[in-house]
Formats: sequence, structure tokens, C-alpha cells
Amino acid sequence: FYRSSSNQLIHKCFSCGAQGNVFDFVSKLHNCNFGKTLNIIQNTFKLSKNYVNANNNNSSPSISTMDSTKSGQILKTQIIPTYRNWNKIDFNYWSKYYIPLELLDKYNIKPCSRVYIIKRTGEYILFAEHSKTNPIYCYHIGGGIKIYRPYSEKKGKWANNCDTFDIQGIEQLPEKGELLIITSSMKDVLVLKLMGYDAIALGGEGNKIPEPILDFLWACFDNIIVFYDNDKAGLEYGLKLSKDIGAGNIFIPLEYG
Repeated sequence: FYRSSSNQLIHKCFSCGAQGNVFDFVSKLHNCNFGKTLNIIQNTFKLSKNYVNANNNNSSPSISTMDSTKSGQILKTQIIPTYRNWNKIDFNYWSKYYIPLELLDKYNIKPCSRVYIIKRTGEYILFAEHSKTNPIYCYHIGGGIKIYRPYSEKKGKWANNCDTFDIQGIEQLPEKGELLIITSSMKDVLVLKLMGYDAIALGGEGNKIPEPILDFLWACFDNIIVFYDNDKAGLEYGLKLSKDIGAGNIFIPLEYG
């Protein structure tokens, strides 16, 4: 159990992958729908009916309800992708890194036609639309979503609502292994996987690993090494993370090009 960036209490099981907020947890625990879940919470904690009245019926909650305050304002920015089929444009882009489309499917990466964002006020906006010269990809990472537009300007290249517990590649790891590599990006994770290495990537090179996840990783792997980019930031953050978690640290020297 942990607090998300939007201050929600979240549960996550690193064995079966189940996760969600308090409503999801109670619903799974009692095997009931959302309306009954609210009644259980209300009766257990002796809450007034005015406190838990959102969507108090047999239907599932909407996206905005799940992440709302009592005043109806959304706490966490919602990202809503609409998907399309893989095409030759996607094949040509990922083939530059020798990454097959089948591997993208395995890591829950999907091509998008459009991406909408629900702002904290509840307003829908169109964030991006697919074109032949500017494809869009959606990474599903734990309980979060990351949007990647490889040919866009830096400002519109990424959009995400992930927090520190949403770690790229962690759901595809084996139960046990000899070596785990912590690297800089999902693309690095995929390339390393093609080379036979298990790898994960944090949300950013300066991110820390939450203690429960670090305990989980050390329980699963005999050795962990940090392998970040060989620029100044990558070298500094890589060395710092390796010292913080007691892992090794490697990089590719500039002399190798």
C-alpha cells in the first residue's frame, strides 16, 4: 500500500500484478460491484450517505469518478488513448532499433490514432493525432500511461500520468534471475531484452526506487547493475542510484562512439 502522487491510497501486488485504489481493493476483497463497494465502506466506517454518494448504483465508476475529490475536481490528469492497428510506419520506426512489433505487444505498447487528456477541471482536450510523419505510441506501465511521439518537438514528445511505482518493464520480469539491469528508457529495456538481458527503466534517471519495489527486486535477482546514458546527467545519476541501492554501475565510454 502506498500514497500516489495525487495522494490516493493505492494497493499493488507484485506477485499477481493486481492494483488499484481503495474502491478496487474492497471490490476485489468482497467480489462485488461498485455500488455494493460504497455501501460496505459506508457501513464499515459509519460514514454519512452524503460522503459516499458518487455513482451509488450497480454500474462501474467513470474515469473521473475514480480520481475525484468530493467537490468533483479531478486530482490526477487522465490520459485517454484511442488505438489503431500496427502499420508499415510503425515497423519502419521500430526496426531501426531491431525491435519487432511482437515484443512491443508483450510490453503493453500500443499504436494510437488519437490521445485525449481530461484536465483537472474535467475538460476534454485533444493532445495528439496520428499522422504518417508523426506516429503516436502508448506505454501501459503499472497503473499509469505514458504517451510517446518520437518525431515531435521536445515539448509535445511525451505525456504521462505515472508515479514512482509505475516502473517500465517490471511486469515482464521473471520470478527469479541472475542479473537485472536498470536502464534509462523503455526503448533500452526492449533492446536489452533482445540481447538476452532482463531490464527495467524508472520514470526518469533522477528517480528513486520505492523501498518495497527495491526489496522485491533484490529478492528476485542475484545481481543488479545500473546502466544509464553516458552523458553528464546519465553518469551522475547512474552512479548515485547504484550507491543508493547497493548495485553495480556500468556505462559505454564515449571513445566507442
